[in-house]
Amino acid sequence: MLMWTKDERRNNRREIVSSSYVASVPYLGRVNIHPHIHSPGEWFLTCQSLRIEKLPLGSVSPEEAEQLAEAELVKHLEGHIAWCRSALAELRGESDTAAP
Repeated sequence: MLMWTKDERRNNRREIVSSSYVASVPYLGRVNIHPHIHSPGEWFLTCQSLRIEKLPLGSVSPEEAEQLAEAELVKHLEGHIAWCRSALAELRGESDTAAP
């Protein structure tokens, strides 16, 4: 479970114009969830290191968006783990497709 911090953007009059939530993940860096600029109830996930850019999370509460974002991060990381294991097996010559 990540620790999410609210990040608010303000205009010149110091009024809040948008809110997003940011978390830091070891080795991945900054992850954030943010509302769609034209649909305030629609949330998106962004994580540059996993190449996730504006992944839709749905029209949910911020708390639900956090849970959905964490589930999506797990899914993406599990995909990367499988890819890394396959690549390591290939490099070590342990793969079925390795040349003799």
